[in-house]
Amino acid sequence: DKDVLSVSFYRGGDDYLESQNLELDGFARSLSENLEEAYSLGNTGAGAKWSRYRNNKLLTTLSVGLSKFEKDYQFNLQSTYSDRNETRERSFTLTRDNVLEEKTVRFDTEYQLNTNNQFEFGLFLVDNSISYDDKIIETERERSLENNATQVGFYVQDTYSPVENINITAGLRNTWYSGTDQLYVAPRLSLNWKLTENLTFNASGGRYYQFISQAETSLPFSFNQDFWVLAGNNGVQDEAISLLASDHYQAGFLYENNGFTAEVAAYHRNFDGLVRADFFSFMGASNLRSQWEFNEIVSDGKGEANGIDVFVSINWRNYTASVAYSIANVTHQF
Repeated sequence: DKDVLSVSFYRGGDDYLESQNLELDGFARSLSENLEEAYSLGNTGAGAKWSRYRNNKLLTTLSVGLSKFEKDYQFNLQSTYSDRNETRERSFTLTRDNVLEEKTVRFDTEYQLNTNNQFEFGLFLVDNSISYDDKIIETERERSLENNATQVGFYVQDTYSPVENINITAGLRNTWYSGTDQLYVAPRLSLNWKLTENLTFNASGGRYYQFISQAETSLPFSFNQDFWVLAGNNGVQDEAISLLASDHYQAGFLYENNGFTAEVAAYHRNFDGLVRADFFSFMGASNLRSQWEFNEIVSDGKGEANGIDVFVSINWRNYTASVAYSIANVTHQF
């Protein structure tokens, strides 16, 4: 028997700050604005894994993990308007906070049935909590989304080699999700066929479910305003967020010879359950620009992605040169 124990920890963060000053002077009138945007990102993670080689055919792994993502955004606008009769001042402060926490427990098993067949089996438990808070300080207007949900499930996978140059992998993932109280079955299949000593053909297809989605935005701010949401009811009546379901298909060729590598792959993916955040704009008489306030989540969007990826790499002595090219067509519809 042989045991391998590993422990890891990660902590990282980024802070951004941008400010602008705008002024307009006209006949007996003036308008000025001072804008400041502060944006902070933080990631924290910790995990532990225990692997045990039971014998030369059986490997078991028990792993636990904790992670937390935080995004804090603050938009502050100070404006002053003056004319012959009066001077008006206005302050507008907007805060947006997004927090995602995850706890996981996994048990994985790999068993080498024979030289042509490897079987894998696993159990998993994932607990997620996500909150999003959008607040305008001066008006005390606040919009919050909050949800907690658990995934419990198992997967099975078998890799079979009917002949020496072909590997076929078939798998099934079954997940119960507390946010919808439903089971989600995701079958997957892949093929790896070594046509010659240097040329390999590969293809795969499968069904995938994602219970955490990123709500897309397209706001005219300096920093990205997208935020994470969790499928299910997010604390708002009649505003359930659908989970993201997708079918993936890809096929390609890999060529390797004396340090030269070339790979080309084509793919097709369809999506169901895309999420978008809808905002509405308003503009005060003493402002030069519009402000944007969170309105609602728009769910059940559909999409499709088609593309080709090309990668070429050359290794020569202690040097490596590579080039990659991708072309894709992506459509989203709500």
